[in-house]
Amino acid sequence: MSGATSDAQKVWIERVLGVTPAGGEGDGGAAAFREAWAAAWDTWLDAIDTVDAQIDVLGRAMRATGDEGLQNIADNGLPTIFDGVRMPLVAAGMQISRATDAALAGGAADAQKAIAGFVRLLATDKKIAACDESDFGVSVSIRGTLGPALKKLADAVKRSPKQA
Repeated sequence: MSGATSDAQKVWIERVLGVTPAGGEGDGGAAAFREAWAAAWDTWLDAIDTVDAQIDVLGRAMRATGDEGLQNIADNGLPTIFDGVRMPLVAAGMQISRATDAALAGGAADAQKAIAGFVRLLATDKKIAACDESDFGVSVSIRGTLGPALKKLADAVKRSPKQA
């Protein structure tokens, strides 16, 4: 058996044990970052799918009231709740997935900005608060679902290789 540690073994050691094996990071930490990002991105996709489904159910409940104002909100307000923050995060995720090791730091920086924007929206947007506190007999947990997923993405970004 060779004394060299394979890339897969290095990733496992770093992920499981939280240490970088002796001999440094030949790829500048790119493999460990990609693994952390992929896991966080999967969590994010599950979370946003859950929230989209909750918003859909809330919209149906609002439409069922027959109230014209609520129907308008369901048709025109709810679908735009994440406008301005969703696409930058999706774009950053795509950028990271396609980036060379040398370009990962730039993608991570874009992701960090997009994550921060989404976190700000969750903390300050009155529409999100209203959805989370809705009284339409449906369960909506935008902040409680997306917040932890965004935290996981932010934690993954902290592992990104540093820009040269």
